[in-house]
Amino acid sequence: MYCKYKRPGRSRERWGLLFVLPSLMGVLAFYVIPYLDVIRRAFTRTLTGEFAGSSNFCLVLENPAFGLAAANTAKMMAVSVPILVVCSLLLAVPLQKGIQGGRWFKSGLLIPMAIPVAAVVLLWQCIFAKQGFLNGFLDLFGFPGTDWMNTGYAFAVLVFSYVWKNLGYSVILWIAALEGIPAEINEAARIDGAGEWGIFLRITVPNLLSAFFTITVLSLINSFKVFREAYLVAGDYPHESIYMLQHLFNNWYRNLDVDKMAAGAVLSGSVCTGVSLLEEMGRSRGVRDCLFWKRTGREMEQRREHRKRAGLIRKKNMILPFLMGLLAFICCYPILFLITGALMGQGEAAENLRPIFSGAEGFASWSLIPFQPTLRSCVEVIFDTPDFFVMFWNSMKITGGVLLGQALFGIPAAWGFARYHFRFHRGLFFLYIVMMMMPFQVMMLSDYLVIRKMQLMDTMGAVILPGIFSTLPVFIICQFFKEIPEELLEAARIDGAGEGCIFFRIGLPLGKSGIISALVLQFLECWNMLEQPMAFLKTPSLWPLSMFQPQITVETAGAAFAASVFALLPAIWVFLAGHEFLEQGIQAYCGNV
Repeated sequence: MYCKYKRPGRSRERWGLLFVLPSLMGVLAFYVIPYLDVIRRAFTRTLTGEFAGSSNFCLVLENPAFGLAAANTAKMMAVSVPILVVCSLLLAVPLQKGIQGGRWFKSGLLIPMAIPVAAVVLLWQCIFAKQGFLNGFLDLFGFPGTDWMNTGYAFAVLVFSYVWKNLGYSVILWIAALEGIPAEINEAARIDGAGEWGIFLRITVPNLLSAFFTITVLSLINSFKVFREAYLVAGDYPHESIYMLQHLFNNWYRNLDVDKMAAGAVLSGSVCTGVSLLEEMGRSRGVRDCLFWKRTGREMEQRREHRKRAGLIRKKNMILPFLMGLLAFICCYPILFLITGALMGQGEAAENLRPIFSGAEGFASWSLIPFQPTLRSCVEVIFDTPDFFVMFWNSMKITGGVLLGQALFGIPAAWGFARYHFRFHRGLFFLYIVMMMMPFQVMMLSDYLVIRKMQLMDTMGAVILPGIFSTLPVFIICQFFKEIPEELLEAARIDGAGEGCIFFRIGLPLGKSGIISALVLQFLECWNMLEQPMAFLKTPSLWPLSMFQPQITVETAGAAFAASVFALLPAIWVFLAGHEFLEQGIQAYCGNV
């Protein structure tokens, strides 16, 4: 009797599918299949079900609001992304070389990721109001002020907010790319007489081409999230200079204009898919064009240039820490601002902010330290604002549910994609990347259709279940699992360990950094979640803390600051506990470019 021979690879393929399948089923159910249904609806009329051809797309493209929103969104990307990419690169170069206090500066630059959007908006209102801090500062020098959020300057405010929020993220990406450049190349150029700027332009920049492409794509995707600040500051219909595609999709959703939403989602999704394909091609290409210097053969000139360069470096070492410290202070100032406001007495806060919230003459003012610190506002929030703590615990439930689900489904899926090769492996992983790149507004209609079908509208499940199957954690953790040596896994198999045992005994311990970084990043994202609750939760008792928007007046300013501080504490605690892992997770995206 003959035994049928089984290839070891076939068994491992099954294990790979077994690890990926639970997550894949959720991604298909909540994202892919509903989006395919949206594509079908884009070519039909909702009321009659008749085939509409391209009429829905023509209706969207001819809509003046769509033209304005698309133009503003494109302008936002064209202006803010280059500023972010260039500024973050210029900061990453000295940080990667190792300046004094560099570790603290990196942490300071990342702090804005942990600050809740509602807390940031409170500061923006005080700074950019018509009688706010900025106009008061300009008035000291005789310059006329302006209503920053109700004029064309609102666009500049939004660009500043975007760069401030994402600067640290991009700096960490650049540092990861810079660390991939062999140090021997730079040393060879210095021996040949190259200056610092020459090395940067002719060696560093060419070696960063593929990383530049990746960072630019990520910056484009993150630019969609600036809608949160724009919405909280200016509402559904802001000044026309900051009326984005996200505003338009939200307004269509509110009016249930399914035909326009479906066509708009297909158009936007096509662009995101194209960008994802280009990004994947850029990562696979891995450009590494290094330019070398020709020797001059003049030893005296080399020594003179070396002494001159050494003098410049000493000067830079004096100036750079100061500039970095100033920038880190700007990034962290919202925390100090909120704590100061929470500790102010009601009379002091009212006196400082009266011009903003009551229309009194003059300009608002502020002090770094309260004259008479008190905990009265904090006590008021704790004992006299029950709605705040209902929303606080709602945020904890939503965030905890999403993170638990991602740990159960996302981590095994990342292991399956990283360590096994099975049929359609690359295609499925690219599908995850495409879903990762899709902004919420593009997927809003498809999410609504599946949530309504499952009868989850106006329940926490409407927010938790789609969040569980987010593909970003899978991608981040996968990069860490790929770094585990294959020889180690083969040795475990030779010793009789099964695939499940290898995952629990080797994969999880060695991938701990990636797992923690992904969960920290997702905690910050869920804690700031705004679009999903706003779309799917109608009952105020189910709202998370990110939707707690008290009507700020002179009398309630102190309570608003105290509430913002309480909302800030969990995010800052998680950030401080896991910021080193978070840096590693961000670097994982660019480290393999």
